[in-house]
Order: sequence, then C-alpha cells, then structure tokens
Amino acid sequence: MPKPVISTEGFNRLIAKAFDESLSALGTSSKEEVYKYLEETFDLKKWEIAHRTEVVEKVIEKIFGAGATPLEQLIKKNLMKKLESTCIVVGLPSYLNTIATYNRLKKEKPVK
Repeated sequence: MPKPVISTEGFNRLIAKAFDESLSALGTSSKEEVYKYLEETFDLKKWEIAHRTEVVEKVIEKIFGAGATPLEQLIKKNLMKKLESTCIVVGLPSYLNTIATYNRLKKEKPVK
C-alpha cells in the first residue's frame, strides 16, 4: 500500500512534533522553559514552530550555544524518521526549500 501524500499543514505538524520530541531529550523542565521563552519573547506558540523556523533556530543557538548543533541534528533526525515512515512529500511551502532540504538531509551522515 502506498504512503499517503502529506499536505503543508500535515508537514507543519510533523515539524512541530519532531521539535517537541527533540526537546524532550533535554528533560521536561528544560523543554517547557524553551517553549516559555519562545512565547514570552517572540509571541511564538508551539503550533507556529514550522512557520517561524528562523526564530526557532536563533533561539536554539542563543540558549544552547555550541550545544545547539547536536539538538538541531536530533530535530532533523526525528523529522526525517517521521517523513520516511509516514508519507510522500509533495507540494510543501517554498519557504522551507523542502525538496533541496529533504535531499540534503538524506545524504548527510546519519545522526546516531
């Protein structure tokens, strides 16, 4: 049976879930502090993560410094797992440069 095609809305939910799962690796209180900071400082809600990825990226780098890279890799790894297991990717928002990003991520050395 073929995998379903994912919509932009569905893709955005996958990004939010991958981000949330990745933050869970930091522990519940740290995860909640990141969300609190995003909301209080940038008025960014959990469901808006996929729409404002540039803000999220800057916040992660500001909070975690050199530790941002492993977290970013974990987010990518979780997103790729979700994409590969759940859907066929088509018609995604241009701001994500999705096809190029997806292809680049597939070629990158897997995060362990």
